[in-house]
Amino acid sequence: MLNNNIQCLRYKVDAVNYLLSEENCDIAFITEHWLSQDEMQHLSFSKYVVADDFSRLSHTRRLTDNSEKGNRPEIVNWKSLIVPRKAKNSFSNFHETILEHFNTIFPEKRQLFDPKKSKVRNYPVINSLKSKLDAAHTIWRVRNDDPCLQLYRKLKNRYKNAIDQEVKPTNHSYIANHTNKSRAIWQVEKYAGEYFNV
Repeated sequence: MLNNNIQCLRYKVDAVNYLLSEENCDIAFITEHWLSQDEMQHLSFSKYVVADDFSRLSHTRRLTDNSEKGNRPEIVNWKSLIVPRKAKNSFSNFHETILEHFNTIFPEKRQLFDPKKSKVRNYPVINSLKSKLDAAHTIWRVRNDDPCLQLYRKLKNRYKNAIDQEVKPTNHSYIANHTNKSRAIWQVEKYAGEYFNV
């Protein structure tokens, strides 16, 4: 995709054709604000088709026309600006083309495993204990009293014991039974922080 602004495009068609052949792109956006609709229809570029254009009906010299506001000339005659097609349709066509090229260049990768169904990670008892432990920690931080601290320590010990009873043996058997032990170790390591960082 090429995006370029070129001044005096009517004199540089050969240079633009050379640039397009060198870049070898599928889509080119070229802006040139001096050309009128009639002048744009006479331009042709090699191997490219003009999909859409936007221009003034007529060329006005030095961006002024005969109408005046007060004592100064009006810079742009807004009545002379036109859009040949509806902007929404033009944008949807442009968006579909870009999306198609993007999906071709960057295809979506298939997920290797679902973390929610993974045996390495899915322990309902430990997950509920972890949420209770987080809540107790927050309450202790807010209240900052001894009973909340005792509750937090009690839940922390229960949580660590649950990890020793459920997670560690399952992880060891998962690694031992896996054909690719290195990958299994990294999968266990990837989710270990959820359980052991208390």
